[in-house]
Amino acid sequence: LADGGMRDGLSLLDQCASATSGELSADRVYACLGLAGLQESGKIMDCIATGDTPGALSIMNRLYADGKDLTALMDELLCLTRDLLILKTVQDDDISMLSGVASDKELSSLKNKFSVGELSRMMNLIRDTVVTFGTSTNRRMDAELCMINLCQPELDSDINAVLAV
Repeated sequence: LADGGMRDGLSLLDQCASATSGELSADRVYACLGLAGLQESGKIMDCIATGDTPGALSIMNRLYADGKDLTALMDELLCLTRDLLILKTVQDDDISMLSGVASDKELSSLKNKFSVGELSRMMNLIRDTVVTFGTSTNRRMDAELCMINLCQPELDSDINAVLAV
């Protein structure tokens, strides 16, 4: 979330530490910052890979009901999609280029479920959805529509998107 900014990272860490008593675990950080977490993002990506629209919407709506931030959720999906795209296009699996949003095990299980074209289409769709959040009157509806389009690429009228699948 700090996007490389040390001061921002320390501020986020301080925010989490002051909101939590006891040990500061990954789950507590996710809860404090409104993040879905690695496993949830991976589950959504599995649903997208299999075209399980009800499953993806169910996970997203559960996370939303639990108070997770939709922008953060979409950013996590975008980072995961980017990492998969990097793994598919970099020849030597250079992990130094990865964001660290998912474990190596999770990435390897998802890597072969998508083509480069699909991942590119997904990145564009997620990015465009996040960009519209700034002017949106209903972010939840926008995120749901994005999820439906991610799971069902045949709904996209753009010929390039259809050919990517």
